[in-house]
Amino acid sequence: MLPVAQKALLIDEDGRVLVLKSTDPDGYGNHWDFPGGRMEEGESPLETLDREIQEEVGMKIDVNAAKLFHVGWYKGFGDRAQENVYKTFWIVPVSNVSATLSWEHQQFFWFQIADLPDDFVGPYRAIVDRYQKSIS
Repeated sequence: MLPVAQKALLIDEDGRVLVLKSTDPDGYGNHWDFPGGRMEEGESPLETLDREIQEEVGMKIDVNAAKLFHVGWYKGFGDRAQENVYKTFWIVPVSNVSATLSWEHQQFFWFQIADLPDDFVGPYRAIVDRYQKSIS
């Protein structure tokens, strides 16, 4: 099966985006991430998005409010770091800002786009920058 993942920019009522700090179970390094993950066989993209957000941050989303934002090929993580993954990014408005993290992440933060940490770099930073331009 083609490696396809669904990722969410969860945006709260104050315009903040949820970012996660990964755990480092296999020595691949901690990194910033957005909630989401790989599609399972038989799932639709929005079913994957809903399942992954529930698994990773314990939130239920309104999939009908999700808006397709960006798609592209990105490197995987961990034991799949050399693999290219086709990632679809969605903008998802949320009103509940409490999160319960899975084992995959050690911390979560709600940031205003302009206040993202200096080490939030790489391809995901470009996605956030693109989002910021789309709302200004």
